[in-house]
Amino acid sequence: MLAALKGKENVIQLVDFFYSLDSRERLIQNSVFEFCDKNLEDVLKELEKGPKKHLDLADIKRYIKEILNGLKHMHELRIVHRDLKPENILI
Repeated sequence: MLAALKGKENVIQLVDFFYSLDSRERLIQNSVFEFCDKNLEDVLKELEKGPKKHLDLADIKRYIKEILNGLKHMHELRIVHRDLKPENILI
C-alpha cells in the first residue's frame, strides 16, 4: 500500500525496506520511513503541561486539512485506514 502512495502529500513515505534474520533465524521485514519526530498525541500532551491548554484555531484547521488530504489519497486507491487516532497522526 505504501508503494502505491509514494509521493502523495500528507501520507508517510516509505524510504526503504529490507529483510534480516533474528536470533532464532526468523525472517524479519524492516521498514524505513521518513523522519517524523512526534505525533498529534505528543502535541496534545505537551499542551496539557504548559500554560496554553489548547491548539490554536489555525493549527487545528491545518491538521484537519492535512489529515483529510492524506485520507483522500488513500481513498482514491480504495485504501481504508482502520486505526486513525492522535497517536498515528505523525507530525
